[in-house]
Amino acid sequence: MAASVVEDPASGGMPNGIVACCDLADVNAAAVLEANAAFGNLRGTRHLLSTSPDPRLAFTPTDWLNDPAWDAGYGLLGRFGLSFDLQVYPHQMADAARLAWTHPQTRMILNHSGMPHDAGPAGVADWRDGMRTLTACDNLAVKISGLGMMNDHWTIDTIRPFVLDALEIFGTDRACLASNFLLDGLFSSFVDLWQAFVDITAGASPDDQDGLFRTTAETLYWRGQGYRSRRDPPVCRAAKADGRLHQLFGQLL
Repeated sequence: MAASVVEDPASGGMPNGIVACCDLADVNAAAVLEANAAFGNLRGTRHLLSTSPDPRLAFTPTDWLNDPAWDAGYGLLGRFGLSFDLQVYPHQMADAARLAWTHPQTRMILNHSGMPHDAGPAGVADWRDGMRTLTACDNLAVKISGLGMMNDHWTIDTIRPFVLDALEIFGTDRACLASNFLLDGLFSSFVDLWQAFVDITAGASPDDQDGLFRTTAETLYWRGQGYRSRRDPPVCRAAKADGRLHQLFGQLL
């Protein structure tokens, strides 16, 4: 679907970065990846891995991180220069770190802030421990997003600790800020979410803000060695000193 939109001359080449789904345990995974990789705007692959003993939390019933066939499929990503968008819960992070170490040639981007679904003291401690385990992997970065899924009545004060902890653990050079729209639209407006990110990171240096809102994502979603998009991606500018949102993704406002 996204690829067909890109090919429409009216699209202006957007979306300029696509992360496509692929069942990496499937016997046809190599053929699917090869077909997907034919589209120049493809950046990476995603396969939801977040599982839980609690069926209300499980996105999949299968522990793919400990499935040999899935691991073999994951090993194909390096052949096509594709990154992997990782969605796991904190209790899965040790296994995810092992995967990252086993396949150092593949960039991995942890989605949705590491899914900190348990905001109690023990749950937050487990999340922090898992994040520290992941940060030891040089080929892994974090995308700070999806916090509305963890708390659908979020406020800037409830998400601030998770944003700042993720930045402290990974550093601003291995972190980027992102929305999870359209799903985030169930919990807030697009502008309110990005304004919250701007306010929370107001104390960062201009270079760090530029990285969090723009350049780190550009680097993470290059495809292959030295790959860069021919088009500049939409840019979210940092707020002015008064904390107002200066510019947000071009024409979307």
